[in-house]
Amino acid sequence: MESIPFDFFLIGTNGRYVLQNSASKQHWGDVIGKCPEDVTDDAAMLAHWNSNNRRAFAGETVEEEVRFTAGAEEKFIYNIITPIKDRDGIKGIVGLNIDITER
Repeated sequence: MESIPFDFFLIGTNGRYVLQNSASKQHWGDVIGKCPEDVTDDAAMLAHWNSNNRRAFAGETVEEEVRFTAGAEEKFIYNIITPIKDRDGIKGIVGLNIDITER
């Protein structure tokens, strides 16, 4: 997980972050134990995150390119959110944010 050079995180069924790699911590700070609402105060970003998370918790894999502004810098991110399943159902969701700005 630490060798992944982009944001990696896991959200449990309670909606809280339970795992995060250092690349994610570098971008978002330590979010373990927090909900998305605790991580951003950008209402549009939060609504987008919550929509994607609901879709993943419903069993869908969400893949998309997202554009956002980080300070004065425009970034393009390839985002993947997918459910973690076992035979008893969905146990959480895992997310990856891959910076594709340079492409």
